[in-house]
Amino acid sequence: MKRILILILVLVTVNQLYARLGETEEQIEGRYGKAVQTAPSNIESINEGVYEKNGYKIIVSFLNGKSCCEFFFHVPHRRFTKSEFQSLLDINTLGSKWLLIANNGNELDACWQLANKGATAFINHIYMQISTKEYNLRFHESKTNDTQGF
Repeated sequence: MKRILILILVLVTVNQLYARLGETEEQIEGRYGKAVQTAPSNIESINEGVYEKNGYKIIVSFLNGKSCCEFFFHVPHRRFTKSEFQSLLDINTLGSKWLLIANNGNELDACWQLANKGATAFINHIYMQISTKEYNLRFHESKTNDTQGF
């Protein structure tokens, strides 16, 4: 019984830590506190906030006042666990199902995509990232524009 209560407490804590794509800046602040740093992004119409909470550094990108990309880092750096990454996926289904689309023989070094293609998620030894389709399109456009003219 004690183990079940501990497991429930861990799951509730993890689910409260990770924000959900589409949350407003106010909801993100309610979850993480005030941003320790804010800045415009190199991507058009995107602003970023850096937050620190419970041993994580979180960089959130906002488009039209809503979260469209989130990076999670442990401070100090350490590997993410499968349960941490699974929790991030579980709370960001956006009404769809996550599909593994690429890996290096390890779920903790992989790329996932929603079946409806509404978002992607990456995990490697340093960070976890989850981002919407709109963010990904803008990111790739910004990289294409950066390389034109050479």
